[in-house]
Amino acid sequence: MYVITKKKYMKDDDVDTETVHINNAILDNSITKELESVLKPLNLMEIFFICRKYKICNSKITPNSTVYKVFSIFYTVVLMSVCGFFIFGFSFTLHVNGFEYFLQFCKILFFYQLAINTVINCFINVFRSNQIVLFTLKMQNVYELLSMTDEIKKLAVSNWWYIVSLHMFHISWITFSYFFFPGLGADYNITSYCCTILDTNLLYAIRTMKLLILPIEEWVRKIKLTRLDEEESWTTMLKVYKYLLEAYGLFEKKFEILIVVYAIQTTVKALLAIVIRIEIWKATIGSITITEYLIFSSLSLTWIIKNIVLFILLSVESERLYSALEEVQSTCKQFINLNLCSENQKRVCKNIQRLHRTNFKKMCVCGVFYIDAAMSIQLSSIISTYTIVILQFEFL
Repeated sequence: MYVITKKKYMKDDDVDTETVHINNAILDNSITKELESVLKPLNLMEIFFICRKYKICNSKITPNSTVYKVFSIFYTVVLMSVCGFFIFGFSFTLHVNGFEYFLQFCKILFFYQLAINTVINCFINVFRSNQIVLFTLKMQNVYELLSMTDEIKKLAVSNWWYIVSLHMFHISWITFSYFFFPGLGADYNITSYCCTILDTNLLYAIRTMKLLILPIEEWVRKIKLTRLDEEESWTTMLKVYKYLLEAYGLFEKKFEILIVVYAIQTTVKALLAIVIRIEIWKATIGSITITEYLIFSSLSLTWIIKNIVLFILLSVESERLYSALEEVQSTCKQFINLNLCSENQKRVCKNIQRLHRTNFKKMCVCGVFYIDAAMSIQLSSIISTYTIVILQFEFL
């Protein structure tokens, strides 16, 4: 049994955030059926790869046990060993020249990217499982305080749709590669499916943002409808906002590094794919038509397009999240300037503003650009800039 022990150093309407320490057990770790249905599709594929973020059993959520963590590390080592064997054990050789040598280099780079990303994911799931459980319990408290049962049911349906669509893409891609690119071999198809867990992590971040956005938007609607004489309701709204900011902080710690490695992977793979397509075009001039080349290249580049689409979804949801938080600040400012508000209500609004200033910051990728609406544009700009450089080296 797991317990969360809480220590409150201030009252509920004070600005200091309560600290929550997770020991070896969690007090009241039950989750509702609705929240469980939201988490189930996101956790399903991670269970398949033995890298789940938590355990849900009998409507109770707990951090991963020590035995499971050890087994997860062992499974990760075995999986990467198998992938390495398939990549380096059959057709891999450095006794080649020119374009073939470059392809072997791409295999090495692909394997190390896959291994690093998988190890980071395993590390986070092993050492931050408690934080993810705490995030889930805080979000459950928020949804219960705001009485948002219908919204969470709709979120569960959309989560299933996103997960099924993502994995149908992977299965379709592997099937396409098997029939149209038989030269790639079994090693490529097997290791390609291991990338599913990386895409699932980014989709997990996108849908978790959605889980944060809905109660923030509902918070704004409810506080605008709250009567000015309902002092207890105002105190409850402050407590809800504290939970939301704490949940956002936990989300940032968990997913920021995963988004960073995914951005690096997408950029490197996109540039390598462009070089490979150019070299293939040079090698096949006269043997295939331009139309055939364009069709095969377009289909093979759908992998990069899929990554960019995921980043666009992430940018859209992150901007919605920031906009919702800004609307909270704007609403509080309106109430502070309202003469009909009591001193206690104005103090609650000021505390909300202080909490926001001291506990909120935009997520930043590698200290280079923020995760917001401009992120996908900046990522595309980086890829476009280096693509122009590659074209200059290839044709000038």
